[in-house]
Amino acid sequence: MDVRGERECKSCGTRWSYFETGSVACPECGSVRSVGVGERSQHTDGNATLDLSDAQRAAAD
Repeated sequence: MDVRGERECKSCGTRWSYFETGSVACPECGSVRSVGVGERSQHTDGNATLDLSDAQRAAAD
């Protein structure tokens, strides 16, 4: 997904990185009224479930 990684809050003007927080909500005031600034970049973060039981058993041995 291409997103603008840097966000700016329309309520208080705070800027933050979507890539660091994973959220469009302002970390200062909690407002979800933010806009992306700058160029779009590829964002590949997602929810994935990994079965690590084999690795955990191997590490325990």
